[in-house]
Parts: sequence; structure tokens; C-alpha cells
Amino acid sequence: MSEIKFIELEDYNNLGKAIKISNDKLEIVVTLDIGPRIIYFSILNGKNILEDNVTISEKLPDGKDWKIYGGHRVWHSPEVFPRSYISDGSPLEKYEKTNNGISMYQKTEPWTQIQKSIHVILFKDRVKIINKLENKGAWPIEMAVWSLTVGSRGGMEVCPIVQRNTGLLPNTYYVIWPYSKLNDKRVYWG
Repeated sequence: MSEIKFIELEDYNNLGKAIKISNDKLEIVVTLDIGPRIIYFSILNGKNILEDNVTISEKLPDGKDWKIYGGHRVWHSPEVFPRSYISDGSPLEKYEKTNNGISMYQKTEPWTQIQKSIHVILFKDRVKIINKLENKGAWPIEMAVWSLTVGSRGGMEVCPIVQRNTGLLPNTYYVIWPYSKLNDKRVYWG
């Protein structure tokens, strides 16, 4: 395994403190003042494949702004406004550097009692991202983890078609929203 380097950044793209994690092939930037969020990912000294300058926002019932920010984040579903839109615009509760990456923990959401976390594991030639939700409340709730990623503008996404033979049963599922554009030239299905 190649050596992991950590560089603390005072401000990344006006999003506050961040940490750059790299080895001899890959680099990642995670935010500390918002999140948990991965805001940058590239091959070493390459171009960011994540969008890191998104200004879309929504006003929440409590008067706070919910912002997309860009990058990769964890989300809870089923999506419903305003529960799903609790702002992640505050500093992390904590983060822990590991031998091969970083774990980031959001403060427990006061209304939902859900804590979001992202765990980044950097291998020599790939990255493993683990997104978690933990119910810190007094009773069980039904929820699912969503991982949302905003790709860079002008980028291209490749969606591989599953080749597993399942007879007459489906072998994969794609979820399409009403605003999805299946003919978007930036997406390749195949």
C-alpha cells in the first residue's frame, strides 16, 4: 500500500476548512466546516471529477438555507421535505484520520436524531466510500442510505449495463426522477 499524506487546508473554495488526502496516484479533499462531504476527487494533480461550486439552495421552515454545495454526500430517504433537507452547512462533530483514509461524522440532526457519516478508504489505485446513517433517537425508524454525487460540469458519466444472466428476471434497476433526461449527451448507457 502506498503512503497516505494528509494536508490541512484553511479554506477550500470558500467552503471552509478541509483536508486533502493523497497517495502517489489519487487525491481527495473532504470538508470539515460543512458535511460530511467529499468535495474533490482526481488522479494525482488531475482535474476534479466532482462539481465543487454549486450555488443552488432552498429556504427551510426554520429559516436556514439548505445548500447543495456539490461533491459527494450522504442523505437519508425516503426523501420528503423538510425532513430530508436538514442543512449540512455546519462543522463536523468529529473526524478521525486513519492509516488509509478518514472518517467524518456530522453532528446528530436535532429534529430527526440521525447522524450521517462518511468513511473514506484510499487504496493504491481506488477509493472505497462507506456512507452510514445512525439512529440516535429513542425508537426505531425506517430509513435508507442514499449516496448523492454531483459530477463536474462538462464531465461524462458511464453507466455500465449489468451482464448477469438472471433468466427471465430483471438483473438491475435504474431509478428515474421526473426531471431526468435519459437522452442527456453527457451520459453513456452501455
